[in-house]
Amino acid sequence: MAKTPRPHITPIAGPILGEFLIGISVAMAGLWMASEISDAAAGAFGMANQVMETLFVIFRVLAIGVG
Repeated sequence: MAKTPRPHITPIAGPILGEFLIGISVAMAGLWMASEISDAAAGAFGMANQVMETLFVIFRVLAIGVG
């Protein structure tokens, strides 16, 4: 029985890295805009963003494991 070749990760690494960089950039911009209002708004935004990113990573790992 012939072995099927393993797919390479390099063609998809660029778009995944780009997605993460854009997400981080948007989060930083939102945090900067919230900090212009008040320190409490920046803290709340940062806390909510951390929870959202944690859930995003958990669901991403689950999707990779299931798929």
